[in-house]
Amino acid sequence: MVNSEDNTVSLLLGNDDGSFHTPTNYPGGLSPYSVISADFNNDNKSDLAVANYNSSSTSVLLGSGNGTFHTTMNYSVPLGPYAVISADFNNDKKLDIAVVNIDDATVGLLLGDNDKKMELVVTNSASDDLYVLLNICN
Repeated sequence: MVNSEDNTVSLLLGNDDGSFHTPTNYPGGLSPYSVISADFNNDNKSDLAVANYNSSSTSVLLGSGNGTFHTTMNYSVPLGPYAVISADFNNDKKLDIAVVNIDDATVGLLLGDNDKKMELVVTNSASDDLYVLLNICN
């Protein structure tokens, strides 16, 4: 869960009975807006990616495998990151991150280090348009 007011991301670990432990907060960027979880560094541990709306960054927190996260790494993207998704966009068997930047109507792509050609679909609520961004990687 994102906490835009104090620039943190909260993690609530589950109990066996369907309840949750007390939230643990981790630093996000300036005004975190959305968060996703995936294994970005292929170590079989869940990591987090955070879109920080009032900045030009997306934060990545690498998981340690026990419900805690290492130091936040920030990656530059255009101003206004609003939402993040993850997939292997360039087919190199590593997860990449796509960031929707609402302030300048762009999509940024952070590649994780071949192509089955996964495409990206973006909606524009202001103009009621749907865009399909075709992957042209060789």
